Amino acid sequence: LFVHAQASSALTFVLEESCKYKSVGSIVADIGDIDFSVSRRLQIAAAETGKTILLLQPARLMDQPSAAVTRWHATSEPGGVWSL
Repeated sequence: LFVHAQASSALTFVLEESCKYKSVGSIVADIGDIDFSVSRRLQIAAAETGKTILLLQPARLMDQPSAAVTRWHATSEPGGVWSL
């Protein structure tokens, strides 16, 4: 499933609804800037359904409050190596 939504509220709706389907094992979304209450709703939806949701955000948003269970910071190193 690939979704390009004009509004973040539409993308959030699709993420929450996707959690309800048994055929969906995990969800990856490039969501950008979201507030804490939205991240909390997504975390609850993931926990209630046993799904994994990975939200990709720019590094500049790393210090914003989030309900994420874990946070990862990935950087590229010389030679094509990635660092987590």
